[in-house]
Amino acid sequence: MLRKGTAALMLALLMLAACQDRPSETLPGGSAENQDQVSGVDANDDIKARIDKVLAHPMRRESARENDAVRKPAQVMLFSGIKPGDRVLELEAMGGYYTEILSRFVGEDGHVIMQNPPSFDEFITPDVFRNLLGRDGERLPNVQHIRTNFDTL
Repeated sequence: MLRKGTAALMLALLMLAACQDRPSETLPGGSAENQDQVSGVDANDDIKARIDKVLAHPMRRESARENDAVRKPAQVMLFSGIKPGDRVLELEAMGGYYTEILSRFVGEDGHVIMQNPPSFDEFITPDVFRNLLGRDGERLPNVQHIRTNFDTL
């Protein structure tokens, strides 16, 4: 369940923080190739393992994997406190880099609302969403895409 709006705000702030250029560490047992992994963070080992599984998912887009070193999704997810089964509102989701991670992380009992304002239509084509969600939403069935401005949420 969305924690009174804090999960969305935290995620937005974390995405900004994840853009900082700092060296990253690898989770114990993680691969050297996935340099966005974290160690030394007080987090449940099950959550770390779930993050590893989400990031290594075979259906994950290659273009997303290429951004992992810069966007540091493991750190963002660990810091966010989002748990499997949660409902998450992702503000200005753009093309869905975090949407895919969030969808698989919260799992079939969770839900992700992917919000973009209508003004994004000029540079995010419908094909982007079809590639992310699938033709009928079958690729990420727990994701709902909404086109609305912040003041009408």
